[in-house]
Amino acid sequence: MRTTRRAVLAGAAAGIAAAPFAGSRAQQPATIRWWYHFDDPKASPDALVTAFEKQNPDIKIQAESIPWGGGGDYDTRLYTALIAGNGPDTAMVKFQNMQRLLEMDALAPLDTYIDAWSARTDISDDLWKLHRAPDGKRYYLPLQYVVLYMYLRQDWFAEKNLPMPTTFDAFLKAAQALTTTDRWGFGLPGGSGGHDFWATFVLGGGAELKKGGLVTPEALAANKWFIDLYTTHHVAPPSAPTDGFLQTINNMKAGRTAMTIHHIGSANDLNAALGDKSPQCRCRADHRAVRGQLTAMGRAPFSPPAPTPARHGSGYPSCPRATPTRRWRNCPASFR
Repeated sequence: MRTTRRAVLAGAAAGIAAAPFAGSRAQQPATIRWWYHFDDPKASPDALVTAFEKQNPDIKIQAESIPWGGGGDYDTRLYTALIAGNGPDTAMVKFQNMQRLLEMDALAPLDTYIDAWSARTDISDDLWKLHRAPDGKRYYLPLQYVVLYMYLRQDWFAEKNLPMPTTFDAFLKAAQALTTTDRWGFGLPGGSGGHDFWATFVLGGGAELKKGGLVTPEALAANKWFIDLYTTHHVAPPSAPTDGFLQTINNMKAGRTAMTIHHIGSANDLNAALGDKSPQCRCRADHRAVRGQLTAMGRAPFSPPAPTPARHGSGYPSCPRATPTRRWRNCPASFR
């Protein structure tokens, strides 16, 4: 039996997303609509859905693959479906969706289910803290966090005899050196997904996600430094303020930008388009980073290890999706 209020969870697999409900069975067969998106369109959750339904024979999972479309398409479909009263019961969502979904009264708190879930300790305390809403409740179930990379044109770096940047200053100098009349040093999206880029530099420059942490002198200086990439140094394409993920990646593939940021999901497409000209760098977010530093060395392709949640008391995991990266470290060649 469905609840009267839609419960939108952060879930990437039915087994994980529905696990907290395993101890609270419905009184009659229920169908749960679950919206998901995978970076790899060929990936399928069918095996997980089958396993979950076998363990919970009175629950049917209706898994619906919704195109990501750079983020904006997925979000628009979700908000429109919820307003029309035809939204899913559970869906993959990002941190930035939370406030709007709360305002829409689209989220149901999961604290009771999570507290009764024996496997909750498999998820680190840092991740649980990160997923709490401003009212202290938990509306999201942590599911996926990814490592960000900087993709760069190593052939252009070689032509200019530029080293891989290991500081923000070195990054800016490289971006300036690689900017010409018809190409730009850095692909920067001001539209959908741009928060990942902003957070990388601004939180890495001293801002903090806490009360007053975004208006300190260090935070304001870091924010201005980031904005100046476009307004003063002109190292990003003119379309940057409205560019989203697709435009930014397509610019890289078309040879219009020298560097950009994304996770491993873009590696195959960029390698197919650019061959060995675009190595990607393994990086782990570290909230204890030395301000303004990053590490970039080595060569791709390679298989990055699974990220491990940090436990240094910051309240943030090392590499969650949509969570800012404060430093680029342990990098063979670029970043996310």
